[in-house]
Formats: sequence, C-alpha cells, structure tokens
Amino acid sequence: MKNAEANAKFWKGGDDLMYEMNFINNCLYGLTDIEEIDDYVEAWHNGQSNLKLSDYLGMTQDEYEAWIQKDDSVLRDILRCRADGIAFGEYHNMTCSEERHSK
Repeated sequence: MKNAEANAKFWKGGDDLMYEMNFINNCLYGLTDIEEIDDYVEAWHNGQSNLKLSDYLGMTQDEYEAWIQKDDSVLRDILRCRADGIAFGEYHNMTCSEERHSK
C-alpha cells in the first residue's frame, strides 16, 4: 500500500490548495501502477472516506461499471481514454461496434 495512502493527497505549490489525488490520476501522472488498484480499494475500505468507491478511484460511472463487469484489464483502456481525452462511453461503444462488424 506504499502509494495508495502516500499519494492520497497532493499539495500544489505554495498556494495551499489541496487537490485530492486518486488512482486514475496517480496512474496518469506516473505516481502509481495499474497493479496497485487493490491497494487503493483496501485503503478505501480501511479509510474514513465518505466517497463512493468509484469517486475514490477517480472513475466515471461508465468506467467503474466496465471495471466491475470485466476485470483489471479494462484499466488500460480507461487510462488511454483519459490520456487521449476520449469519453470512455464513446470508446466502449466504438469497440463494441467494431467487434460486431468483425463477426
């Protein structure tokens, strides 16, 4: 759980603004690895957060539902969409459409 708790909060410059960092943002900024998601889930279970798990992890509802329904392999797709500025729902619809056409 080295990064999950240590990276839970990020302080920006000297302006005293606190930004909540989450699993998705930490992955995008290279502060944590995809394989550490279980540590974040455990930290959420053990913490005092009032957030839903999806919010704690930094996932949209579409992203969270895909992760729950599939497995951790979808995390790479979620991160790619975030990095490229593509809504995960649109990406998911495109890939489902491509799968139907290839059959």
